[in-house]
Amino acid sequence: MKLKWLTNAFLLLLNIIVLVVLLVINYVSILPPDSVWSVLAPTNILFTAFVIINLLFALWWIIHLKWYALFSIIALLFCYTNISNTFIIWSEKAYPYDKKQTYSVVSYNIHHFKFFPKQPQAKTGNHILDYLVEKEADIICLQEFAFSDYNPFTLSDIKKQLSAYPYSHIEVLYKDRHISKGIATFSKHKIVNKERVSLPAKYHGAIATDILIDGKKIRVINFHFESNRLTSKDKDIKRLTDRNKIPSFAKRLQSKLHTASRKRGKQADALMTFATNSDMPTILCGDMNDVPASYTYRTITEYYTDNFKQLGSGFGNTFHENFYRYRIDYTFTNERITPVQLIIHPFHQSDHFPLQLDFQTP
Repeated sequence: MKLKWLTNAFLLLLNIIVLVVLLVINYVSILPPDSVWSVLAPTNILFTAFVIINLLFALWWIIHLKWYALFSIIALLFCYTNISNTFIIWSEKAYPYDKKQTYSVVSYNIHHFKFFPKQPQAKTGNHILDYLVEKEADIICLQEFAFSDYNPFTLSDIKKQLSAYPYSHIEVLYKDRHISKGIATFSKHKIVNKERVSLPAKYHGAIATDILIDGKKIRVINFHFESNRLTSKDKDIKRLTDRNKIPSFAKRLQSKLHTASRKRGKQADALMTFATNSDMPTILCGDMNDVPASYTYRTITEYYTDNFKQLGSGFGNTFHENFYRYRIDYTFTNERITPVQLIIHPFHQSDHFPLQLDFQTP
């Protein structure tokens, strides 16, 4: 009997610790990047794990007929907004629509075309270019876009392969030896205005492209927020088997994640300052490098609708690398765009999956 009491006491203590951590993670997601508590912001990548652990605790106490289950249940209710943003159970039902009046935009972090190795059985020499050609979207938004000074992947070579897209808006953010890197939007429809959005970023950015589609002007904002800059060494969990390396590993990881998180928060603020100055029908798409349980996500969804939350289901992970699985790529729209379908394509040529949004204009 005493052993059972000690076991329950230990589990209850562990349960309380876990739910306190969950509440802290949930709380810091609403704090601006300059807050002193923003040092805890990187914990948002653990949000899903702590939600699941709290669910398991609640289930354990319910099975054993203990009222302690209320602790986890109440904590989960406090986190409802972030939970509903992270895992979509109910979304808007699809409704019949006229495909002739529907357009599509593909958003894709192409990881610099993997630095251009010619790939076997690729019609264009690169499977990503093949994919973009085959999707036949009206608009293509690419993050980590790149081109070389040398054939066969110069900017002219790439544009030739994307000849169905005669209009383009390309912003080179920096150059690494002979490779120019940046962000790009390609369109089948006429581009009538181009702007670079001023973000506090050196190697990341955003561009706003006004496109004329069948006489109607829409704005497409293509963005790429701050990366965590984690190296393969940083991601190697196996290194944690050496206990002496754990403190330095944790310190370096926390520093990188915190720095990037603060930058993304400021970049989201800057993007919204720009985007909300226009009442045009607007689509935002890109690599946010942040999860739904974050200040960055909350800042954008205060003004724009997350289309995956409207039309998707489940976690909708877009980043895939080993066991790292997160939803960090998004499309958002304002009320003047009608989204009708969102597809995350399981295309494995980059460390991100491409998103395709089908939409209708006013």
